[in-house]
Amino acid sequence: MCRTHIGEKCRYVCKDHEKVLCAKCLLEHKVCDFESIGPSLSHDSRKRWRHLLSRLNARFNKSNIISRRVKDTIDGLDNYKVKQIDDINFHFDEIIRVLNQRR
Repeated sequence: MCRTHIGEKCRYVCKDHEKVLCAKCLLEHKVCDFESIGPSLSHDSRKRWRHLLSRLNARFNKSNIISRRVKDTIDGLDNYKVKQIDDINFHFDEIIRVLNQRR
């Protein structure tokens, strides 16, 4: 299904931009080299699409790894923030205790 034109099926491939296209998208790529998707895809086209799918999967896996690292970093920062707030509160409580003793 087309991401731009909801409800439209992607039936073409723009070879110039390596994108799948619906009939409406095809109008925007009318000067491009395109091919119909279907059983008539050539061996070279299928091989190319397998290669592109492999690259896409690799990028997806890499983005998942980066996402996990970002989450771990955020969790670490949250823990650091809590510790710093606890330390600040401890020192303020100590200052207040000392000041109250001097009254």
